[in-house]
Amino acid sequence: MNSSEPKKLHSAAYFTDHRDFWWNPDFLMLMATRWNVSKVKTILDVGCGQGHWGRALLPIFTQPVHLIGIDAEPKWIDIAMGRAATVDPMHKLEYRTGLAEKLPFDDDSFDLVTCQTVLIHVKDPLVALKEILRVLRPGGLIVAAEPNNAAPIITLDSVKKDLSLGDRLRMAKLQLTCDMGKEALGEGNNMRGDLLPHYFFSLGLEDVRSYLSDMADFYVPPYATSREKAGLTTMVGEIEKGNYMCDQAETKRYFLAGGGSEKEFNKIWHILGQYNQELLRQIKQNALCLPGGALFYLTSARKKKG
Repeated sequence: MNSSEPKKLHSAAYFTDHRDFWWNPDFLMLMATRWNVSKVKTILDVGCGQGHWGRALLPIFTQPVHLIGIDAEPKWIDIAMGRAATVDPMHKLEYRTGLAEKLPFDDDSFDLVTCQTVLIHVKDPLVALKEILRVLRPGGLIVAAEPNNAAPIITLDSVKKDLSLGDRLRMAKLQLTCDMGKEALGEGNNMRGDLLPHYFFSLGLEDVRSYLSDMADFYVPPYATSREKAGLTTMVGEIEKGNYMCDQAETKRYFLAGGGSEKEFNKIWHILGQYNQELLRQIKQNALCLPGGALFYLTSARKKKG
């Protein structure tokens, strides 16, 4: 996560083994063909975190590439550097600290600039995108992997299907109000993946395209795959800590900033607590079925030449 004033890194909850399963490798290979990355030699991964996204992309390049990852948090940089040893030695990886809004590189430095779940956390995505475009060479490719994290709230699962309409609407209201509060506080918006084509068009980019990940993060007993095991480990850990989107105090801060009341928040948080406990019960009984519904976009474009 990158921002001008880094705050508590609740994103740490998502830097688990589960993150290694966010993308199907064959889907990314298909994207390599659609993007025509055969001439890419230099890559910048903005807000790289622990380097998951950059490492996921590297197999799509048949030619040697030099990838630089940059992140505001030194802790993530140290971890990314340690994990770089697992990458094909044909490629060169390096990591350093820095901000998305003030990249420490010259103009027109990279053939490809990319980010994953970064623009949903910055105060002003256009500021970050303009800086990304500054360091992207003319004709170069920008790829943003950004979600609408509110979308899964309306999908059904083996627990939510039994909730009343009122409770499901309250859960949705919490999500949407928190998103508004997060933006009001200058800390991003979890639905910005929807807006990337608009941002790219407004910045004068060419060949704007948007694709949806084909990864459905589903869970079906007996949860035999490595992806399911990693995901359930993360889910159980968050439930046992009493978290929903984040911890109670931070969620409440977003909800109030978005116009919600403390009384309403306490009521919805109680509903969420019951929902999470039923999730946990079904997980332990090998009964939970989740559809994996999500909107995770890969939005790409080209910087104009000349």
